[in-house]
Amino acid sequence: MSGPPEPPPSIFRKEALEHSQRVVQEKGELLRIAPTWTRWSGVLMTAFAIALAVGALYLTGLLSAGRFQAP
Repeated sequence: MSGPPEPPPSIFRKEALEHSQRVVQEKGELLRIAPTWTRWSGVLMTAFAIALAVGALYLTGLLSAGRFQAP
């Protein structure tokens, strides 16, 4: 009888596996974006959502009071 069976060879190169493990271990490297424009885009999106909600509530109030007729 022979010894334990050898594991099947990997389809990936050794260098590729090492790079994959190294990239996963580094934190904060998933997205490389500038914090300035992400902050401003968040502020603008929040302002747009608030304006949309206020406009919808105002239009709903006009429609329910009968002062505005939808086309």
